[in-house]
Amino acid sequence: MKTATLRKRILRPALISSTLEMFLLAAVFIASALWLKNIIIHNTGDMSSAAANASVAALAVQIKENVHRHARDMAALIDEKLMAIQNITILVSGKANETAYNPQDYKPKELPLLGDNQPVSGSRNTYLYLSAGINRQAAVAESRIAANISDIFKYIHDMNGDITASYIAGESGYFIITRKDDFLVFNNYDGRERVWYKAAKNANALVWSNLYVDTSGIPAITCAAPYYGRGPDGKKTLKGVAGNGVTLDKFTKIIDVAAPGQNTTVFLLNEEGIKLFSSDGSGAKINSAGEVSGEKPGLSSNDEMRKFVAVMMARESKVMEVNIDGELHYAACHPLNTINWSMGVITGSAEINMPLQTLTGYIQNIAKKTLLVTDHSIFIMLCAFALVTALVLSYRVWSVFAMSRRIVEPVSNLARQVAMTGAGDLVSDVKVNSRIIEILQLAGAFNKMKKRLRDHIERLSFTTAEKQKMSSELEIAAKIQRAVLPFAALPPPKKNGAGLEADAVMYPAKEVGGDLYDFFFIDGIHFAIVMGDVSGKGISAAMLMLVVNTLVKTHLQDGVPVAAAVDKVNLHICGGNYPGMFVTLWVGVLNTQTKELEYVNAGHTMPLLRFGNSEFKYIQTKNHDIVVGVMDGFKYNTHKINLKQGDALFLYTDGITEAFDRNKNMYGEERLRSYINKNGALQLKVLLPAIYDDIKSFTDGAEQSDDITMLMLRLP
Repeated sequence: MKTATLRKRILRPALISSTLEMFLLAAVFIASALWLKNIIIHNTGDMSSAAANASVAALAVQIKENVHRHARDMAALIDEKLMAIQNITILVSGKANETAYNPQDYKPKELPLLGDNQPVSGSRNTYLYLSAGINRQAAVAESRIAANISDIFKYIHDMNGDITASYIAGESGYFIITRKDDFLVFNNYDGRERVWYKAAKNANALVWSNLYVDTSGIPAITCAAPYYGRGPDGKKTLKGVAGNGVTLDKFTKIIDVAAPGQNTTVFLLNEEGIKLFSSDGSGAKINSAGEVSGEKPGLSSNDEMRKFVAVMMARESKVMEVNIDGELHYAACHPLNTINWSMGVITGSAEINMPLQTLTGYIQNIAKKTLLVTDHSIFIMLCAFALVTALVLSYRVWSVFAMSRRIVEPVSNLARQVAMTGAGDLVSDVKVNSRIIEILQLAGAFNKMKKRLRDHIERLSFTTAEKQKMSSELEIAAKIQRAVLPFAALPPPKKNGAGLEADAVMYPAKEVGGDLYDFFFIDGIHFAIVMGDVSGKGISAAMLMLVVNTLVKTHLQDGVPVAAAVDKVNLHICGGNYPGMFVTLWVGVLNTQTKELEYVNAGHTMPLLRFGNSEFKYIQTKNHDIVVGVMDGFKYNTHKINLKQGDALFLYTDGITEAFDRNKNMYGEERLRSYINKNGALQLKVLLPAIYDDIKSFTDGAEQSDDITMLMLRLP
């Protein structure tokens, strides 16, 4: 095909056809242009007014929705942070319970001792402080066992940047603390007299404290929970309170970052109606008496403001119109779920007027430009056709050349700039000097394409950073999970005093898993075995696994029967903030003297049991109970089995039997039973990894879809 320049391809047909079409088009065009001008003049005013009125209504509705959504989003963000601190406090109190009930299982640990008015570096270091007027010898002895919680404190401060300090205060007068800020100074300090200690002690449960002044002179709150041990009479007794403190400046930073506009105020009220913190700089302060005080908007002289605060105090989620200093404002509020606080957002009408004025001016300018362009275009075309009538062909030739120049030059310029874009220039916008709409649209399309490329690169960079941050958080969660689960098998039968042999392994499908297991002596006679599987994957499943593991162990060590212990765990999960999550659970307690095994199976896989030298068989339990966490108040059944020397019990999660190969075939219960029957005489340290190797051989490289956990108990 013969090629030609764009200019030639425009000129040649235009010159040929223009002469023939000139007279006919002139008459038609002039008549049409005049008719179109009249229509444009008539409709422009009506369109401008209608567009402005519609914009006012739409923008007002949008501002209300945005303000209410912002209040909900801010409340949800702070709720998420407080819920994370609650779960960590449950973990800390559970660990404190464990050390208090089983001090013989822990080595005494020395911590640096603080004196009064002694400033020291406090950044993530753990210190001990002893209150005045106590039995120092007893308090020191008890604190050395409790000091084993320091490793958990370090993990907490690595994982959670919102917690200012983690601590436990003992009833005997000791106080152990890890704090993030640079200095700790104590003077006649007694943790038992702190507001958070008394609140948790009186409630006998996890609580959030009222606002108080911490040791650094900053307003703070604490999530606290009591922990227990055995008293001199062997009965359960309060040993102290564990807590995680948060200073108000943590929430202030969140509000400062999230404030949506200059004429918008974001603030938080507590249950007393005190403004804790606000994006306008007001909030809780320390008065001259060293007490926390702050503004109470509910005492305002503005009736509408008092009504809005009353809605907040009633824990409603609502948006209202409020007049402040003669100006209309939109006020929205939403309550927090974890604590009796309420989030408020107030934005002024300037947020509407400014964009409205801009929009109205923009519409008017468009209307004026439309009339000017219309008049100008009609005038030029009338002149052009008048000249065509006079000069005929000569003028037509000139006009065609001029038209080709207006098309070719912007297109050539556009081609050069597009080539620069192809060479990597994504910053400079494509600019063309043309009045041709299609060319302008083409240039605009290229500019939009460049902007989308820039935005895509920015999102890609942000996504990469978020993935790195998530990877770090998952690694920390995995460390905490490994620290809670048993890390070694029972000592040999002769050394553990009960003639038992037990070991377990877990292979998570992801960085952290939702499976749980545990085995421990409740006392010198009773030995506990726990196996479970939390629904879901990732950090949420791992945190629920830690809570369940801690609750089961705590209840059994308190002497609660097996079924009652599972009942309590079910009540906690059903009543907690674990939407859509549940746990399959198998809990057993073996009397090492009578060899009677009492157990509860809450929706878990059937264990394998071998009597003497016979084969392993699945335990077929009547009244197979439902999983934990789906029915509040459900009562679980206790089952009993009489064991003797030579018997063996194998527990596992469904990650074994439901492991798939590349052809979607399952590993299955029969293959598991057959493998254990063939290799059941191996040492547990060899047998359990060998089972996992057989599973990997079966799946033949297929991705592991679920956590794999197994535990075996033998009575040699």
